[in-house]
Amino acid sequence: MFWSRHMRIDVYLPSGQCASLSLPPDATVSELKAAAQKHFNLYFLRLTLDGECLEIRKTLQDVGLNDGDMVSALVQAPKLAAGRWAKAFALIDRKGTVLTWGHPGCGGDSSDVRGLLRNVLQVKASSGARAALRADGRVVAWGEASLGGSSEEVQDILRNVKQIQSSERGFAAILEDGGVVSWGWAGDLNGIEDQLHDVEHLEASAAAFAALRADGQVLCWGPQSMGGDASAVQHQLKEVQQVCASNWAFAARRRDGSVVTWGDADLGGDSSQVQEQLRGVTCLKATAWAFAAIREDGSVVTWGDAMRGGDSSRVQAQLRSVQQIAATANAFAAILADETVVTWGDQDSGGDSAAVRTELRHVQHIAASNGAFAALRSDGSVVTWGDADYGGDSGDVQDQLRHVQQIEATDGAFAAIAGIGVVTWGFAPSGGDCRRIQKQLMAL
Repeated sequence: MFWSRHMRIDVYLPSGQCASLSLPPDATVSELKAAAQKHFNLYFLRLTLDGECLEIRKTLQDVGLNDGDMVSALVQAPKLAAGRWAKAFALIDRKGTVLTWGHPGCGGDSSDVRGLLRNVLQVKASSGARAALRADGRVVAWGEASLGGSSEEVQDILRNVKQIQSSERGFAAILEDGGVVSWGWAGDLNGIEDQLHDVEHLEASAAAFAALRADGQVLCWGPQSMGGDASAVQHQLKEVQQVCASNWAFAARRRDGSVVTWGDADLGGDSSQVQEQLRGVTCLKATAWAFAAIREDGSVVTWGDAMRGGDSSRVQAQLRSVQQIAATANAFAAILADETVVTWGDQDSGGDSAAVRTELRHVQHIAASNGAFAALRSDGSVVTWGDADYGGDSGDVQDQLRHVQQIEATDGAFAAIAGIGVVTWGFAPSGGDCRRIQKQLMAL
């Protein structure tokens, strides 16, 4: 076959956009992908021919492309993983491999376990470590050993894992048979192991865990001061459908829409003052110090530390038709049915959104660091507010925050999957700067 000096390859997006690109036949699929990404100003493209994915390391000639052929490009963005305790981000690509950045000693450097991070489904973070759940049911941990970065002591029984959960100081996992395994600074299971069966979900305060069983009962362990002892309300913990945790307490929503609380009385563990209002509850959310409950009629009930979200009286009249609630460590933000936003709690931590109120329209989702909020709008743009040091000021990257698909936050920074790739801002040591792995990100 005679090959011209260059080949013309037409790359099509599902939207109908087309790029006619000219490359030599010995160019790689990776180079074709890079040219398409530059043309469309979109990253994370997957090139296919007749429904088959093209191997990026092979040349255009090797994969059977000819001059004038048409290739389809699908946008397959990776998945961000962070968390309220995290000081680093993890990015899971479509193959299940993982990239990390942020504080190196707190999970931001995964080089020691890179070869083990394959077919990853889920990544969770304590304040000093990371744990990844693979498709084969095994768990890979890295970071500070005392905070869960090493699972060697339980590795023999840490098999066939279905779900992992993190506290600030450790991890717990649900096994295929419904049992539970914990490691790091994760409390003592002595005395309740035989009751930890048929567990379907785990929730964690700063240092205590609550396990929700299939029969609707809840079992706890860890420091009593952080909700690890639910004995005072154990008889009420039946037909539970959701468990939510602040740093110091737990709240459980029952099938009948009532709520049961325990833990530090001043920080959400005592809901007696609003108990009569806690009827018809459909969802619970917490800051580090307080709780908010959405009711069937779209109204909101709050309790706990008044200055940190537990008192919503200032905006109570506005809290109608609430659809979702997000929380920093000290403030709440609620998305209403008309896609506007209402905030309350500590003003410096996002409780005051007056400066961006006119921009908070058509909001679909809100992410939160410990001190700031980031709202994703329906047009793929982002609005931020709160403490600038925690990501409340995205001015330096605002022109990059277009066509955003996902936003996640660590304790002090944000990361967004945008049209141009991964965009980060906020506290650099907590993941606000991803320049170290930018080349790897571009290759995804």
